[in-house]
Amino acid sequence: MSNPAPNFKHQDTQPWYKNYMVMIFVIGMPAAVVIACIWFVYYSYQIRDSVVRDDWYMDGKTLYHDVSRDKLAYDLDLHGKMQFVDNGDVVFYLNYPEQSVQSGKLLNGQPLTYPDTLDLSISHATDIKKDRDVVLKHVEGNKY
Repeated sequence: MSNPAPNFKHQDTQPWYKNYMVMIFVIGMPAAVVIACIWFVYYSYQIRDSVVRDDWYMDGKTLYHDVSRDKLAYDLDLHGKMQFVDNGDVVFYLNYPEQSVQSGKLLNGQPLTYPDTLDLSISHATDIKKDRDVVLKHVEGNKY
């Protein structure tokens, strides 16, 4: 029993560009990749990183954090307490050390006074749109 010889001369009746394999693998997948690349470029532009606002500066290729204000507050033993009130207000209590309150002088010898205003900056670590700057006004005693 002999098998009939395959017919290699059989031709498709469709042109090559109407074949579903061409539509999927030659045209469809590269087109999908190009569309995805355009979308990712647009998306990455929309969510780009913002500039960090803290006390950082660059010296050559090295980053440094300026802690002079933090060190001064530590040296003067200044503390504060912030409360968010239900009506949306912010209440801040500036606490001097007990020794300074009794003597009327700060630990560095300057007279103890409560400033008329305090600048409050709340900075988000990565999103500049979430940063908030507020000027707190002195109400009475250590309350702003």
